[in-house]
Amino acid sequence: MQVENFDDLEDLTATALRLRDVLDDICTQPIPTREAAIEIGLRLQLLASAIDDAGQELVTGAFVLPN
Repeated sequence: MQVENFDDLEDLTATALRLRDVLDDICTQPIPTREAAIEIGLRLQLLASAIDDAGQELVTGAFVLPN
């Protein structure tokens, strides 16, 4: 498999790995109040939307992978 824009793909992969570590830290901490839980939930929904957008860019051709 050959990636035409390897630097961007490498950056995306590194960012995803850092994000995984941050989410692991966030999701293993106790949430002190109901309001804090709602705030975290809303932020995670926003983050999920951003990740979905990035995934769509990959699927629709931001990176060209030959068969």
